[in-house]
Amino acid sequence: MKKGPDWAKGRFYLDPAISDPAALRRKVMRRKASPFLYLVTLSCTEGNMLELIPACFLNQSYLRNRCPLIVGMAKGKSAAISLVEQILSEALAETGDCRVDAVWFQ
Repeated sequence: MKKGPDWAKGRFYLDPAISDPAALRRKVMRRKASPFLYLVTLSCTEGNMLELIPACFLNQSYLRNRCPLIVGMAKGKSAAISLVEQILSEALAETGDCRVDAVWFQ
């Protein structure tokens, strides 16, 4: 069983309000994340593309070990929704449809 969440490499989306993403990632890994920090993940359920997860949810071992690939970070839910819109528009421009998994697993 894995010991923590997987983070996307290469293509990772950030809210412009985040000034030090490495520090926030360390806080998430140490289970000290703010409840206002949201993670954008690929969905593990059929029919969904992306999920928004408050970073503090990963303090729970069950969720931490089963977290799908993290592809973005945002401060606040509205910023996370804007990030999802950005990801979907880029996926549409690149692939011709909104299959965001094709962007990471080409």
